[in-house]
Amino acid sequence: MADKALPQYLTISQAAQYLNTTPNTLRVWEREGKIKPSRTAGNQRRYTQEMLDATLGKKKACIKQSGQADYWLLPCFF
Repeated sequence: MADKALPQYLTISQAAQYLNTTPNTLRVWEREGKIKPSRTAGNQRRYTQEMLDATLGKKKACIKQSGQADYWLLPCFF
């Protein structure tokens, strides 16, 4: 999401785009306890930029630790 201010709460699709991943990956990360989105009254997931930046920071640390450029193949899990 380039050069636009993000809304306070992001949908799962917006969050996936921000992290350059898929909504399914976010669902898996939630099941694994790696990220905990808020929920609306209709039980839809909502993410904040701060939450996503923290998750992105953990991914970057994992990449740096492994020395690999492609985090999709990383053996470590943040």
